[in-house]
Amino acid sequence: MAKKKNKSKIEEGVVNTPKTETVNVVDTVNPPTYTEQAIKEVTMIEKYQSGKNQSIAIRTFFDQDIENMGLENYSMSLFEGVVHEEELTCLEINGIKRYITGLNEFAPEIRKLAPAQREAKVREIRKAVSQLERDLAANIINPEDPEFWNKVKLLRHDNHEFWSKISIRIGNDPVYLDPSTDPYDLIKMYAIEAGGFSIVAKNLAQAKSRSDYKFYLDKLEEHDRRIIHNHRQDHFSFLL
Repeated sequence: MAKKKNKSKIEEGVVNTPKTETVNVVDTVNPPTYTEQAIKEVTMIEKYQSGKNQSIAIRTFFDQDIENMGLENYSMSLFEGVVHEEELTCLEINGIKRYITGLNEFAPEIRKLAPAQREAKVREIRKAVSQLERDLAANIINPEDPEFWNKVKLLRHDNHEFWSKISIRIGNDPVYLDPSTDPYDLIKMYAIEAGGFSIVAKNLAQAKSRSDYKFYLDKLEEHDRRIIHNHRQDHFSFLL
């Protein structure tokens, strides 16, 4: 039997599960005094976000047709100040742990692909792992090396110490990912697209397909296609 270890921490008044949350309602008459630690955390997040390419982002998902304590009227799914933090999903089968990273060419979802697709995906994964090994561990590996995985140091599939520290922290504001400059953003992007975080959908379409997603991965090209699609629909309706 497979066991899924998926630890999720919710801060600022939200309990430690991805589906159940309680919140602190802000008193507008007597506003709370923010602690020095909270101010430092906000400042660190702002510095971390500054200068990043904004073409890829994790955004809050909300559905205006579903009642959510009135938050849907303000394009929000969380109360102000609430932050979700979730660790990378880990599956345990017969005592063997496997993290959902999107960077494991031996994962079942990769083996199920058609031969041509699997070969292309393996090349993509090895190229990404080679880049990450270089940037994070100063370990230079040729993606075409027959002994490739034997030479991987940091991103080994069994390196639980490393993968257990990969997490995402999201609130109402978008979290920008710049995989071209930040190795950890590249890791998070692959993990999200592989389903490594239960609260983040790999795109908006997937978020709409289920009601338990709080966030979704938004890429600029997908955003542009939606704008063009909506524009065409509006234009067609106008002609009718």
